[in-house]
Amino acid sequence: MPKLRRTSQWMSFCLLSVASLFLSQISRANETVLSRISEDVKYLASDELEGRGIGTKGLDKAADYIRAEFQKLGIQSAVEDGTYFQQMEIPDSIFADPEQTKIEIAYSQDQKQTLNLKTDFSPYTIGGTGTVEGNLYFAGYGIQAPDFQYDDYAGQDLKGKIVVILRYEPQQGKEDSVFAGMEITKHSYLRTKLKLAQDQGAAAVIMVNPPFTTKEKPDELEPEDKFGKSSFEIPFLQISQDVFNTLLTHSPIKSSDGKPLATLQDVETELDQNLKPISQPMGNIHLSLNVQFEKKYAQVYNVAGYLPGHGPHAEEAIVIGAHYDHLGYGGAGSLAGGVTAIHNGADDNASGTAALLEMARRIATRRSLLPRRVIFIAFTAEERGLLGSDYYVEHPLYPLEKTVAMLNFDMVGNLQEDQLTVYGTGTAKEFDALVESANESTKLKLNKIEGVMGASDHYSFFRHDIPCFHFFSGFTQEYHTPSDDFETLNIAGMEKIIQFSLNLFDNVVQLESAPEYVKTEKPESHMGRGGMAYLGVLPNYTADVKGLLLNGVKEKSPAETAGLKGGDIITKFGEITVSDIQGLADGLRQYKPRETITVIVKRKKPDSEETEEVSLKVTLGDAGSN
Repeated sequence: MPKLRRTSQWMSFCLLSVASLFLSQISRANETVLSRISEDVKYLASDELEGRGIGTKGLDKAADYIRAEFQKLGIQSAVEDGTYFQQMEIPDSIFADPEQTKIEIAYSQDQKQTLNLKTDFSPYTIGGTGTVEGNLYFAGYGIQAPDFQYDDYAGQDLKGKIVVILRYEPQQGKEDSVFAGMEITKHSYLRTKLKLAQDQGAAAVIMVNPPFTTKEKPDELEPEDKFGKSSFEIPFLQISQDVFNTLLTHSPIKSSDGKPLATLQDVETELDQNLKPISQPMGNIHLSLNVQFEKKYAQVYNVAGYLPGHGPHAEEAIVIGAHYDHLGYGGAGSLAGGVTAIHNGADDNASGTAALLEMARRIATRRSLLPRRVIFIAFTAEERGLLGSDYYVEHPLYPLEKTVAMLNFDMVGNLQEDQLTVYGTGTAKEFDALVESANESTKLKLNKIEGVMGASDHYSFFRHDIPCFHFFSGFTQEYHTPSDDFETLNIAGMEKIIQFSLNLFDNVVQLESAPEYVKTEKPESHMGRGGMAYLGVLPNYTADVKGLLLNGVKEKSPAETAGLKGGDIITKFGEITVSDIQGLADGLRQYKPRETITVIVKRKKPDSEETEEVSLKVTLGDAGSN
C-alpha cells in the first residue's frame, strides 16, 4: 500500500506539473498575442504617423507597415504589379494661388496698400473667383432679420459695392440678447449672409471677426476651404482686425448719432448696445481684388493581399477589411473644433487595422488549405467618405460576383463589459445562426443588428449585394479628437473580438454554398440635430464635381422614393445652390420634415457620358416617418 500510495502521489504530481506547464504556455501565448496586437496599434497610432491623414508621410508609412506584415506572412499581392498597392488619386486640398490672389487698397490717389495673403487676408472657396474693383461699403453684421426687427440692408444700395461685414450676430454672449439669447440663430450663418449680399447686388463680401470672438483666442484667418466649396458667384474673403482698424483710421464709420467710430471695438459696441444698423459707405476707399484657387491632389492606396482557395469553391472570395486612414492634424471631421493637433486615431481605426493584421496572421499560418480565397484589404480615405472601398468595388481586384462575404473592423478598441455590436447579421440568410455558433466559446454580449449603417467600408460592398458584417465596440468621448490614443484602448477586449471574428470567419468560409444575400437595410431615425429634415443619401465628400455627388441612397428613404440614385449630382436643393455637403446641410436645416421641395440633379444619359438636368419632387422625412 505505501508503494502504491507513493506511485499515486508521483502520478498526481506529474499531472499537476504537466497541467501547470500547459497553463503557463497558454498564458505566455496569450501574452505574445496581446503584445503583438499592442505593437501594431502603438505604431499605427504613434505621433510618427501624423494621424494617418491624407497627404501625410505618416499615411504612406502605415501602408508600408501593412504591406510588410502581409509579405512576412506569405500573403500574395492582390494587385497585378506585385506592389500590394491599389493606387488612386483624390482631391486633397484647395488653396489660394499666391501668384494671382491679391488685394490692393487705395485710400487716395497717392496712398495705396497691398495686403499680404495669409496674414492680412484669406479668400474662401465658398465664394467665387475673379477680379473685382469697387468702393467699400460697411453693412454691419450683414443681417436681415424681420423676426428680430433688425435689418442692415434697409434703404441701402449695394449694387457693385464690396460689402464689409462683421462675423456672427449682435449681442453675442448675452443671455438677454434679442437674437435668441445665448443661442446661435440662422442669421449668423455665413451662407445666409452671402446669399443676402449676393441678392443685394454686392460685387464681393469681406468679413472681419468682431472683438468679442477673439477675447480668449487670437484673431485668426481660416483655411481656404473651411466653409465649403463654391456655392456663390461673388468672391468672399476675410481680413484681419488690424486691417479693418487701418481702414477706420482713414475713414471712420459714423454712429447712429453721427459720432466717428475709429476702432473695430467702437463699431461692435455701437451695434450691440443700440441695435440700430449703421450701414454706410466707407468714405472713398477703393479696393481691387483678384481671387484664384488651385487644387492639390493626393496619391493614396488601398493595401490588398490574398490567400488562394482550394477545392470546388476556390473561385469564391471573402474580403476581410478595415480602414487605416484617419484625420491627420484635425480639420474636417474633428470634434476638437479649431484645434490643430495630431489625431492619432487609436480606436478609429488603428484598432481595426490591427485586428485585420491579426486575422491575417492566424489564417495565413494555418496548415490546412482554405476552401475559398481570402482577400485582406486595408482601405484608405474612409474618413473622406468611403473613397477607398468605393474605388475598390468600382475597380475590383477580384470579381465582385465571386465575392461572397465581407467582414469589416471599424472601431473595435474599446470593448466594455464584453458588449460588441455586430451589424449585418441579417444580410445573409445563414448569418444569424453562424454568429450564434461563433460566440459559443467567446461568450460576448452581442448586440445583433440585422441591417447595416452606411458609415464604414462594408457599405460599399453591401450596395453591390454582398453580405457583410461590421464589428463595432462603441463610441467613446475620445472619438475624432486628439485624445484617441493607445492608452485608452482595451487590448484584451480586442483579442476577444478577434477570436470571435475568426470563429465567424471559419463558419462562413466552410459553408457548403455561398451565403444567400438578403437586402435587410432598415432606415434609421434621422431627424438630425436641431430638427433637421432627413433625405437619406450617401454623399461622396471629395468628388471633384460642381455639386454633391451621391454614392447611393438609403433604402425606403425620401431620396429613394423621389427617384434619386447613385451617380446623381445634386446641384440645387429647393432654393439653395448645392456645391458640396455644406450646401445640402444648409438645405436640411432650412426646410422642414414632411415639406415637399424640388431637388435638381445632373444625371448621366443612358449609354452616354453626357449629363442632363433632372428635376425631382422630394418629400423630406423625419424620425417619425421611418
